[in-house]
Amino acid sequence: MIGSNHAALLPTYVQDLQAEAASCSLTIGGVVLSEGPGSYTGLRIGASLAKGLCYGMDVPLYAVPTLAVIASAAINHCSPATDSNGAEVLICPMIDARRMEVYCALYDTELREVQPLQAMVIGEQSLAEALNSHVVVFCGNGAEKCKAVIGHPNARWIDGLVPTAAGAG
Repeated sequence: MIGSNHAALLPTYVQDLQAEAASCSLTIGGVVLSEGPGSYTGLRIGASLAKGLCYGMDVPLYAVPTLAVIASAAINHCSPATDSNGAEVLICPMIDARRMEVYCALYDTELREVQPLQAMVIGEQSLAEALNSHVVVFCGNGAEKCKAVIGHPNARWIDGLVPTAAGAG
């Protein structure tokens, strides 16, 4: 069970990756880290480990927004920049912030930020302005609870997208 043991297992995972890279004659040129939003404790642990690795290996540290990583995965999942009616598609990655709150942002299909990160209490009119003029694709672990509330015909949903290292590159 990883859950609460993740912090204890993370250094072992990193050692395994470093050994695999060395066995393939690969050099590590930098470390990519989520800058959030996300679990405060998780972000602190990840940042501490990443900074230590960068210091020890003398490589740069790159921070990427978690929401941009989720949006990138969504763009790869649904590639068209417009829907069948010609409406421009926007991506709205969401991270659950408990109750009916989420952290979200809006991106176009070129991963340009259209609306910056914000904390939002989800209601019937949430993102109504964007939905009135665009197809909005909701994704991330905060999107699931919004399905029952946001009933706009331009709302689309991608289930199961999570931020991954592959999406951060």
